Amino acid sequence: MFDINATLGKSRAENMNPVVLAFIGDAVFTLYVREKITFSSDFKAGEAHRLASREVNARAQAALAVKLLPLLTEEEERVFRRARNAKKTSSAKNYSVSDYNKATGLEALVGYLYITGNRDRLNALLAAGYAETENSPATAPDKAPATIAPQKAPEKETAPDKPTATSPQKAPTSTIQTTKANTATDTNEEKP
Repeated sequence: MFDINATLGKSRAENMNPVVLAFIGDAVFTLYVREKITFSSDFKAGEAHRLASREVNARAQAALAVKLLPLLTEEEERVFRRARNAKKTSSAKNYSVSDYNKATGLEALVGYLYITGNRDRLNALLAAGYAETENSPATAPDKAPATIAPQKAPEKETAPDKPTATSPQKAPTSTIQTTKANTATDTNEEKP
């Protein structure tokens, strides 16, 4: 039986087709945006979907990717570039090819961090990317912005190359500074 908390070793994830990483990352990113909207408001489903659609599209994801690029480690940049430059079977329909390629890079990065168990790093990057857009109606007004610095890549890989059914691996701690009593994430709140 499959365990939703299963992770892959970095070497196996790095050898995956970057478009497959983007396939996973698309789902994870969509869930992140939907949870952000749902946890911060009482919107009905139709309005929540409309707000999510503003953030889960090639143009918005490309803009987010541009904001995050200076914060990425070399390893994360490699994942982003491989996916951005990968040949894709589908074409950009409503957005520019450039936006579509950057969005694919972002989705692949999200997928990579997710499947390798670096959920803390993933959350820190997304929080930093949305920190300056906290005035959007999809975000709670009481969240203080967080700043994040790039992580140093670990010297040697110790993660297994096969999926494990254990809890997600902890990512190396990133430099996160917050204001007052706020933390970089509010995922510790009990979900309804």
